[in-house]
Amino acid sequence: MNQSLLHYNTFAIESTTKKLIEIRQRSDIQNLLQSNSFDATEYLLLGAGSNLLLLDSAPELVVAMRMEGITYKEENNGQIIVSAGAGVSWHQLVKDSLSKGYSGLENLALIPGLVGAAPIQNIGAYGVELADRFISLTATDLLTGKEYEFHKDECQFGYRDSFFKHGEGQHYLITSVSLSLTTKPVINLDYRALRNTFSGEKTIDARMVFNKICEIRKSKLPDPAQLGNAGSFFKNPLLSDEKYQKLKQQFPDLIAYPQSDRLLRNSQQTNNNWKLAAGWMIEKAGLKGYRTGNVGVHVDQALVLVNFGGASGNDIVNLARFVQQKVEQMFSVKLEPEVTIIGKTGVTTLEDIN
Repeated sequence: MNQSLLHYNTFAIESTTKKLIEIRQRSDIQNLLQSNSFDATEYLLLGAGSNLLLLDSAPELVVAMRMEGITYKEENNGQIIVSAGAGVSWHQLVKDSLSKGYSGLENLALIPGLVGAAPIQNIGAYGVELADRFISLTATDLLTGKEYEFHKDECQFGYRDSFFKHGEGQHYLITSVSLSLTTKPVINLDYRALRNTFSGEKTIDARMVFNKICEIRKSKLPDPAQLGNAGSFFKNPLLSDEKYQKLKQQFPDLIAYPQSDRLLRNSQQTNNNWKLAAGWMIEKAGLKGYRTGNVGVHVDQALVLVNFGGASGNDIVNLARFVQQKVEQMFSVKLEPEVTIIGKTGVTTLEDIN
């Protein structure tokens, strides 16, 4: 009997699998590997389902990570190491660390999803990426059953990218993540809205930044509990200086951000010196608030595609292709999905879906 994944993805897409297993402790992993239902080539690892798009049928086995627990360890010079189970809510970890007076994650407030998915995507927002705070993670190789520890360099972090999104990395089930926090906060106001908000303030603390970011995100992004979505659907394109200058001549109001040395190293594409605002491009193409059937582009944030209710995964795919086409026609830049698209055989692309 097929099992519904409707409540396992924030897009609120009805998709089915033959078997759904929740992992709550390490022994559950070994039980899974020893069971007759496990096939090392046919499964989907699932967190909160907040950064993926499911098509009508998912792989026959879906493994949902639900391991909990948060611990803190004090080091020298005010450094704190926090280790969290992969099934912990990311935003809950941000709140919990702040409540104890530890800073470092405040710019990443209200990002949906679970801790275990954060390194896979190398989540980032408001001038900070997970990689900036990352120490290590533990993960089980589902092909061998062995557990490994991965340090920062081994994770191959890039812009919304990591080792775990490709090839053999997709066979690892992340079980815990360790991050570096501090009792001596260094406030990051790289994001323009934050600089404008706190200009003139003599004293700025991590809680103030956290509150402001929550306010900004709530004003721009729809609540998945009210309107199905997976947050930002497309990546912000990275362009060389030459291509950026040509576009800037055509569109003087083009919104783009110069990339810091850190982001360039993380992107592994050192010739990409500019990051364009994909949401602005979609809006400029006249698609902000666009709706067709049960799907559309959000009225307040053009980077977010939404399910108004009853939409299929293919409905979202068709909308995404339409947005891609319109933006490419105007800017000669092809937007790439940030969300992971999952079909019956696993990860797929917009191009490969019939």
